Amino acid sequence: MHKIFVYGTLREGFRNHRLIRGAKFLGAYHTLKKYRMESYGTFPILHEDVPYAHIAGEVYEIDDDMLDRVDFLESEGYFYKRKKIKLKNFPDLVWCYFTIDYDEEFVKRDRNIKEKGKVQVWK
Repeated sequence: MHKIFVYGTLREGFRNHRLIRGAKFLGAYHTLKKYRMESYGTFPILHEDVPYAHIAGEVYEIDDDMLDRVDFLESEGYFYKRKKIKLKNFPDLVWCYFTIDYDEEFVKRDRNIKEKGKVQVWK
């Protein structure tokens, strides 16, 4: 089993949550480190090396098949890289997806990213 931190379209109520339907919900958390979230049109991207704010998301326990489906969705190794991170008040390391590279001309800073204090939340 794998623990995964989701901060965009894989969260409950969003269009890609179906890929992890049935996974055990472990709670809502924030990242321990600060990262930069940007809107990439209809989904967010997370920059690992740009400290800006803590990121809000949800943690799920998923099986190997679900992880494979999420890796496919995220184009793991091509568009996103999957990396273990620490969360505030969560005992285990969790998988999180960070952008590998992106086209700055396409990135939009828009109303999809909300800032609550020092925490960024997508939509």
